[in-house]
Amino acid sequence: MQVQYRRKEVAKNVFLALAVSPLMAFGDEPYPSNPPILSSGVTPNIMLFVDTSTSMSAYMEKGYCRPYDPNRPVEPDNPRATQEPNPPYPECTNNGSIGIARRVLSNLVREGNNKNLNWGLFTFDNVDVNRTGAGILQSPIKNRLTKTEFDELLQVIDGLYPDNSTPLAASTYELSRYWRGMETAYNKRDKKDKILTYESPIKYRCQKNYQIIISDGAPSIETNLQKAAEEEALKNYGIEKGKSDDNNFLRLTKFMYQQDMKNTTELDAEGKSFNDKDFGIQNVTSYVVGFKHGSTLLRNAAEQAGGKYYYIKEGSDKENEEQLAETLSNAVASIIDQNSNAGGLAVETVAKTDNNFIYQPGFNSKGWYGELKRYSFKNGVIDKDSVQEAGAALTKQTSRRIYSATDQGKFTQFAFTEGNLGKMTTGQQTALGIDNTDQKNTISFLRGHPVAGQRVRSTHLGDFIDTKPVFVGKPAGQSLDSTYAEFTNIHSSRSMVFIGANDGMMHGFDTSTPDPKKPPSMDEVVAYIPSVVYPKLKPLTNPDYGKGNNPHVYHVSGPAITQDIKVNGRWKTILVSGLGQGGKGYFALDVTSQDNFTNPESTVRWEWNKSNDADVGYTFGTPFIYSVRTGSDSFTPVVVLANGYENNFDSSAKVKKENSSALYILNADSGDLIRKIEVKEADGRKSTGLSSPRGLDADFDGVLDYVYAGDENGTMWRFDLTSGVSSASVKPIFQTPKHEPIIQAPRILPVRGNASTKNFLRENDKGFKGYLVLFGTGRLLTNHDRQDSTPHYFFGVLDDLKDDLVKIGDLTKQVLISNGSYRAVSDNPIDLEADPSTSKGWYTQFENYERLVSEPQLHGRRIMFGTGIPQSDDKKTPKKETCSSPNKGWIMALDALTGSTVRNKRKTKYGFLDLNNNGKSDVGDKLKFGNDEFFPSGYLLNGIPRDILFVPEKASIMSLGSSSTHKQRTARGNSKENNWHRNDVAFSRNGGVDFDTNAGGDSSGGDGSECRSNNSTKGTILTNPQGTTSGDQKEANPVPGCGVRLERVTWRELVN
Repeated sequence: MQVQYRRKEVAKNVFLALAVSPLMAFGDEPYPSNPPILSSGVTPNIMLFVDTSTSMSAYMEKGYCRPYDPNRPVEPDNPRATQEPNPPYPECTNNGSIGIARRVLSNLVREGNNKNLNWGLFTFDNVDVNRTGAGILQSPIKNRLTKTEFDELLQVIDGLYPDNSTPLAASTYELSRYWRGMETAYNKRDKKDKILTYESPIKYRCQKNYQIIISDGAPSIETNLQKAAEEEALKNYGIEKGKSDDNNFLRLTKFMYQQDMKNTTELDAEGKSFNDKDFGIQNVTSYVVGFKHGSTLLRNAAEQAGGKYYYIKEGSDKENEEQLAETLSNAVASIIDQNSNAGGLAVETVAKTDNNFIYQPGFNSKGWYGELKRYSFKNGVIDKDSVQEAGAALTKQTSRRIYSATDQGKFTQFAFTEGNLGKMTTGQQTALGIDNTDQKNTISFLRGHPVAGQRVRSTHLGDFIDTKPVFVGKPAGQSLDSTYAEFTNIHSSRSMVFIGANDGMMHGFDTSTPDPKKPPSMDEVVAYIPSVVYPKLKPLTNPDYGKGNNPHVYHVSGPAITQDIKVNGRWKTILVSGLGQGGKGYFALDVTSQDNFTNPESTVRWEWNKSNDADVGYTFGTPFIYSVRTGSDSFTPVVVLANGYENNFDSSAKVKKENSSALYILNADSGDLIRKIEVKEADGRKSTGLSSPRGLDADFDGVLDYVYAGDENGTMWRFDLTSGVSSASVKPIFQTPKHEPIIQAPRILPVRGNASTKNFLRENDKGFKGYLVLFGTGRLLTNHDRQDSTPHYFFGVLDDLKDDLVKIGDLTKQVLISNGSYRAVSDNPIDLEADPSTSKGWYTQFENYERLVSEPQLHGRRIMFGTGIPQSDDKKTPKKETCSSPNKGWIMALDALTGSTVRNKRKTKYGFLDLNNNGKSDVGDKLKFGNDEFFPSGYLLNGIPRDILFVPEKASIMSLGSSSTHKQRTARGNSKENNWHRNDVAFSRNGGVDFDTNAGGDSSGGDGSECRSNNSTKGTILTNPQGTTSGDQKEANPVPGCGVRLERVTWRELVN
C-alpha cells in the first residue's frame, strides 16, 4: 500500500552565528531544513468539534461570563452573569473558556500552512430550545484557500456561543452521519426546510479524516440515541435504546475509527473505487482535548479511536490559553506528520539466499526521530512480521560508546562525555552551551540522558534523510593475497550495520546472532560525532526543535562506503562518509571489529574538512577507495573525494564569492593529502562544485587509471592517473546543452569493435574505440529545484581519450515513449563498436521536471537508473490532488551502447521486466505503445526512487586469476610479479570503480561476465521511494543466453 507523506512546512533554516572559531561559525545555509521533495498529496479533513455547553462560559479564575441575553435572569451568586449588554467585567468578554477557545482556534487555522487544510466546525445545537437536537454542523469541511471560505470559518469560530447541556454521544452520532453522507438523525432542516441530508467530506479513497473534540465536562444524561441503537452498523457496539450511558460517546468514536465511513460502490474524485485494495477503509481518527476536565472516558475515547488525548489542567487564563494553543498545534502537527521512507536499502548478502536480511531506514518529522528496520529477506521475500527496530534498542541502552575528535590543530580523538569537555577545542565547547553547566547538559542530552527543560524524545535515534545503511559482515572482497583469506576467516561472524543520522552521529548497530534461534540485539556498538557538526548539536536540545524559528537541522546525511585495505601488513575495514547538507567534511572510521571500539584512538581514523582545505564544500559525493601509483614502483590505498558544493557560501556577503571544484586523493588509512587536483574551467565557464567521482581500472591490475566526475555546471571531467598520481591531469570531455548540472556519479563501459587485435595494450589495440561514460543531469538540492522545468537528459558519451569536447549535437537521440505506467524507447541507428566517427554516443531527454535522482548501475551492457519528478512549488500551477504520490519516479533500463531497448551480446533485444512471471524474456513481456508492441524500458513509481537495489538469484563471482595471468595483461610493462594485481585493496564490485577485464575483446560489459551466468541478471529490483512508507519490488529477466555481473548501486545525490 502506498501511503502519502504529508508534513507541516517549517520556517526557513536560519541560525544565529555562534561565537566560536571561524570553522565552527555558521548562519544561513544553502539547503532547506526539510526535504524539498516531500509535499502534500490529498489534503486531510479536520473537523473541529467544540463543546458549547453552558460551563464553557466560565471565567476560569472566578464565576461565569454569560453572553448577553435579555431573557435570562440575573444570577445573584454570580455577578458576572448579567443582563447588561456591556457588563463591567471586561475579562468576561475576553477570558471565559469559550473566549479562550475562540482565540486559540482562530490562531490555529491561521498558523503556518494550516490554512491549506480542509477545516469544518461542529458544535452542540444551541438553537434547539428543548436541548434534544444533539450537535449541529456550523460549517462543513472544505478547502479554505480562498479569502471568502477562510473568513467564513473565522466568522463561525468567532460566533461560538455557550448555552447547552453536554450531549456528547448524540452529537458524536450526528457527526458520524455527516462523515457518512447520511440523513440527519435529529430532524434538522436544510435551507429549503427539507430534512437535511449531509454530503460526506470524504472525497478520496486515501483521504485521512480527523476530528478534534474539545470538551470541558462529562456527557449529560442522553436518552435520544434511538436511531443509533437501531442502526445495523452499530449493533455490536452496545448502544441501548432509551438508556443513558456515558460510554456511548466512547462507543461512537470507536465505531467511527473501526468502520468504513464510505462503505459504498461510488467512485472517488479520481474515478477509483473507494474499496481499492491498495488502501484501507475511510475511517475517522479522534483527538480529544479535556479542557480543565480530566477524564478516563475522554482518554479512552481518543485512544480507542486511533488518536491522542490531551488534558488541559486548570490554571490561570494565560496558562490555559497557552496550554490549549500548544495542545491543538501538536494535535494538528500529529495529523499532518506521517512516516516516510528516507534512505536507501541494504542487504546482508548481495544475492537471494534462505538466510538474508534487509535494512530499511525511515523517519517521522513529529519529533524528528528515525527508524532503522530489519526484516527477514528469505529468498527475496520480505517478511514484515519479522521486523526489528534499532531505535527501540538504543533508547533502552544505559551506556554508550560515543566518540568525537578536535577540529583544529592536532587531530585528537576522545570519548564524548562530560568529563572530556577539557579535551574539546574552545569552539567546540562554546557550540555546546554558554557555560560549563549548559555544555554538560547538552552532552547529557546527546548521550540519552536529558535534563529538565530540554526536548523530550520518544527515541534517542535521530531522523534519517538521504542516508542509506551500510552492512559490514563477513569480508566479501577478493584478493590474491593469502592473508586476506585468513582475515575473512577471523571475521566470518562479523555483523554490523552503520548509518548516519541527524542527531549528530554515525551509528553502528550489532546485528550478529550468536544464538541462531534468537534475533540480534540491535544494540548500538559505537557512534561518532564529526567535529564539523558541533554548531548544530545544541539546537537538538530545544523543546521547540523542528518548529517555527527552531527548524530541523542536518548532521550526518551524506553517503558512506566501506572497503577492506591492507596497511603495514594488516587487513582492516575502513568506513568513509560525507555529511551531505550536514556540513563541509568527510570522516573515516576503522570498523574492522567491535574490538576496535573499546577506545576512540583505534576507532576514529581521520577527518577532512574546511580546516584542511578551503575548497571543501557540502559533501554529497560518494567516495571510493582504490590503489594508486605514487612512484615508479610504489602504490598506496587511497580514498578519492569530490570537494562538494557551496564551499564559499556566505549569505551575509554583499558580493558573492565563486565556489570551486577539486578532486582530493587522500591516504585511506591516515587521511593525509596525497594530491589535490583543481578543476578550473570548461567551455568558458568555471567549474563550481565537483560531484560524485567514479574510477576506472583500465587494465584490471588493481591500480586506478582514470576518474570521471561531473559538476554543477554540467561538465563531465576525466582525471588521468595513468602515469601516477603526482603527474595526474584533468580534461573536460562533455558539456551539457544549457549547463544542466551533473550530480550523480557516472558509470564507465569500455567499447571495442570487431577489429580488435586481442592485444591488451590500448595503444596497440586497433579495436579499442574508447570508454563510454554513462550519466544523467538534474538536481534536487533546494526547494527552488522543484520548480526547475528545464529538460534533463541521460547520456552515453564515448571518450576516445582525445581532447575534443563532445556536445549534444555529436550524439544520436533516442526518444522515450509512454503508455502511462510503462515506457519504451526508440531505436534510432547507432553502432559505436563499428564506427564511432558518425556518432559520439547517444542521449535521451526526460519529460518536464524529471531529472536523474539515483546513481546509475551497470549490468553488462544494461544501464539502470532512477528518475524523479517532484511536485512543483510553482504557485501558478494548480495542484491536482491524487492518492498516488504527488512525486513520481521512473526506473529505467537501457542498452548502454545504443540508448535503446536492452539487448544481449548478440544485439538481440529482450525484455528486462518479467511481466508475465515465467522467469524469462518472451513475447509475453511486450506491451502496446500506440500501434506497436515494445519491450518496456521503464516503469512508473509513486514516490521518488532514491535508491535501486538489485538482488540476483545468484551472485556471479569473478576470478582474479593468478599473478601470471595478470603479468600477460599488464599495460604498464612492470615486471614485479605482485604488481599484476594490487593486493592492498580487496577487489569489490561495490567499490566505486569500473573495470576493463575484457581488454582486447568486445564490449561485453566491463568485467566480461555477461555470458557467465543467467542467474546474475535474473533477480529482484527493490526501491524505497521517498514520499511513501512501502517499497516497490519488480522481477527482472536474465539476459537471454547470457548473464551479467552482480552490482549493488551505491546511490547518492538526491539532496534535500
